[in-house]
Amino acid sequence: MEYLKELRKEKIYQNSSENELYKLNEISNTIGNYINENKEELKPIESTLNLVTGEEKTNTEVNDSYGNKVIVPAGFKIINPEDNVTDGIIIQDIQAGDERSKGNQFVWIPVGTIRIDNRENSKEVLLGRYTFDDEGNKELIQLAEDYKDETDKYLINDAYKELSNSTYGNTVSKNLGEFIQKTLQNGGYYIARYEAGDPETTGIRNASSSQEIIPVTKSGIYAYNYITQQNAANVVKKMYSNTNFTVDLINSYTWDTAIVFIQTFAKENNSLNYSIQNGKNTVGTVQKTGEGILSSTNALDIQCNIYDMAGNVREWSTETSITDVGNVVDRGGHFSGGRMNTSFRYNQNKTNGFRAIIYL
Repeated sequence: MEYLKELRKEKIYQNSSENELYKLNEISNTIGNYINENKEELKPIESTLNLVTGEEKTNTEVNDSYGNKVIVPAGFKIINPEDNVTDGIIIQDIQAGDERSKGNQFVWIPVGTIRIDNRENSKEVLLGRYTFDDEGNKELIQLAEDYKDETDKYLINDAYKELSNSTYGNTVSKNLGEFIQKTLQNGGYYIARYEAGDPETTGIRNASSSQEIIPVTKSGIYAYNYITQQNAANVVKKMYSNTNFTVDLINSYTWDTAIVFIQTFAKENNSLNYSIQNGKNTVGTVQKTGEGILSSTNALDIQCNIYDMAGNVREWSTETSITDVGNVVDRGGHFSGGRMNTSFRYNQNKTNGFRAIIYL
């Protein structure tokens, strides 16, 4: 008899628990349905990237399908309007008076809050100077807003800083304050899609090559190496005299922030490793622009439509070394490999190349 009583109690408990679970599920479903029914659906955003023809006489502001802003300089057209800012928006010069400049390509590097879908989810890319550890993890050393503070607290590796003016003899940014103010105001800048190419050479450049040829930023051109940092800055500024935008030699803010942009939006799962990809290739010599992709282990070199940063030739910047001979700083990977990776800072090498930026 006692056994039957206990069995009945257990059955009642089980039924009670099942009923409670059922009721909880009902409540949960009701809440879920209420949220879904009352959730504000965001209207799809119409991309206007395809509206730029390249015939415009002034810079044109457009947006991608997530609502991210892109400002296209006069004379340029977006060649991948079906993509979004997070993919790496490419502009191409179609209007330059100099025929050699037509076809130059640059990639928009957004800064600030970048939307990643139509649900208002976003990620942040801060314009600044960074370092990257052996795992690719970044550390923000100096925000762009602090560019006027040139004290030693912003030294990187006890040697490198970005100066508005330099007494060391190296060339600095054309106007660092203007670049930062306009980039923050416009929400981005452009980095050359490829390292600079020499459109007049028919082979790999050497020590006797001209240092006055106006460079291009196109694929399949012999890399513009064997040039000093000062001459690289001079020839870059001759690429365009358009008053709608400014072209300059790449600075440490633009190089480091481009790495952060790629790490943030690269399609590869190991995108953090972009900053530590090194530039060893299978040939062991300088390659043409866009062809220094190197081996499959360096596939990240083409993430977000930007080429050559992890390899081919190291590239001059406007950053200053306060300790090294010449006080000039180059960045990136090198065809001979070694420890000269994408985020690496080093001091002068006769085989250096360079890269242009545009800001509006």
